[in-house]
Amino acid sequence: MPRGLPQLTLASARMIYRSPASLRVAFLTPLMFAALIALFHQLRFETGSRSIDFFSYLATGVAFWYVTYAAEHGMTGAAAGYRAQGVLKRVAATPISAGTFIGAQLLARMGVAIAQTIVVLGAARLLGADIKLGASFLWELVPVTMIVVAALSLGFIWAGITRTPGGANTLDIMALIPLLYLTGGLFPRDAFSPAVQAITEYAIPFAPMFDMLRGIALQGVGIEHFGRELIVAAAWVVALFLIATRAYRLREE
Repeated sequence: MPRGLPQLTLASARMIYRSPASLRVAFLTPLMFAALIALFHQLRFETGSRSIDFFSYLATGVAFWYVTYAAEHGMTGAAAGYRAQGVLKRVAATPISAGTFIGAQLLARMGVAIAQTIVVLGAARLLGADIKLGASFLWELVPVTMIVVAALSLGFIWAGITRTPGGANTLDIMALIPLLYLTGGLFPRDAFSPAVQAITEYAIPFAPMFDMLRGIALQGVGIEHFGRELIVAAAWVVALFLIATRAYRLREE
C-alpha cells in the first residue's frame, strides 16, 4: 500500500462529509430529476426487438450521468482549488506521490457515488421504473466504481491542464455536455449511424460503462454478459488514471 494513503483518504473523506449542504444537493438533485422524468411515463423507446419505457431508460441514464457529473465536476473544482490555495506545496513536501494523492481522493468519494446510485435507482423504481433489484444488482458496483474513477481522473486532468479553478471548470463543463449525449445518457446510441455507434463505443470513456449499468438495471443480468464492455471500460479507467498522475503534478509550483 502506498505510504500515507489511509491517512490521506481519511482526511479527504472528512472534508467531504463536513459539508451537509453539498451532500443534500448531491442526493436531492437527482431525485428531483427522477420525479420530473416520471411525468413522461407513457412514452416508450423501441430499440431493436425490445421496447423500453421512456422513464426506465431515462431514469437510469440520468442517475448514472449525475454520478458522473457530481464526481467529475466536484473533483475538477477541488483539484484546481488545491493548486490555487497552495495545498499542493505542503503535500509536495511529504513523501506522497501524485498517484497516492489522487488515489486517496478516489477512495474518499467512492462511498458517496455508490450511495447516490442506490438512492436514485431505488427512488426511480418506487416511481414506476422497471429496475431489477435482484441479486444481480450488486454487479452495479463494478461499473459505478469504474465511472467514479474515470470521472475523478478527468477532474484531475482538467485541473492539471488549466492551472486555474475558472479555466478547469469551464473545460469540464464543455466536455460534459457532449458526453451526456454521446454516452447514451439521454437517448439510445442505437439512433446514431453505424459509424458513430462504433466510434462512441470505444472512443467515449463512459459509453461501455453506461451500457453495463443500464443492462444490469433494466435486464437483471450479471456482469459476465458484458465482457467486451468490461475490457474497454477497464482500459479507459487505467489510461485516465495514469494520465491524471502525469497531468496533475504536485511539485510544479
